[in-house]
Amino acid sequence: MTKKLSLKTQWAFGLWAVIFLLVLCFGVLGPRFGILGLKNAQFWHYWEVAALGSTVLFNLLFYVLGFFLPPQMFKDLRSFAWVGLVPFLLLIAILCLIAATASSLMEWTCWLQLLFLVVVAICFWGVDSVMARQSNKELVRQDFRFSVKLNDTPSLMAFLVLFIYALIYRSKGYDQNFRAFIGGAVAFQMIVSNWVLALIFRSPGE
Repeated sequence: MTKKLSLKTQWAFGLWAVIFLLVLCFGVLGPRFGILGLKNAQFWHYWEVAALGSTVLFNLLFYVLGFFLPPQMFKDLRSFAWVGLVPFLLLIAILCLIAATASSLMEWTCWLQLLFLVVVAICFWGVDSVMARQSNKELVRQDFRFSVKLNDTPSLMAFLVLFIYALIYRSKGYDQNFRAFIGGAVAFQMIVSNWVLALIFRSPGE
């Protein structure tokens, strides 16, 4: 019997650890060296850019490898229509992550940035819900049910609450303290989401 590797020896968790360290360095050292090259960049912009960028990278890697590497879990669904839905939702999520980052850097209204992130959370929730219900493999369904409960649903609720709060607060205007609060919340949620994704990526479907 093949010995199952512990979580810390799995490459996906190791990748998350490296990404987390890079996010930490970017957030701490970025403002000092002006890495973004933007005249009005604030410290929270660096945390947001690092967290959202790492989320794009990690999710692209997760879903692309899920299509092409054994057990090719995103191809092993009960209907071909569900297989086509997964990359469509992923594309929308990635585009909205990019839009959310741009809206923060350009200091557009906060509710718009959070609306993008609500859409992102809905897309990831949709992909994982499809996998939790439509996969032909019980172990894969279990992995994604875990993700829906501990990652996607809390993320969606968190961004939805922030979005509603930003809508209520918009009449007062968004000062720097409010933007810093939103930036910190976004960065924290993205890092936690990547960590949960690393947990279910330890050996999906095996």
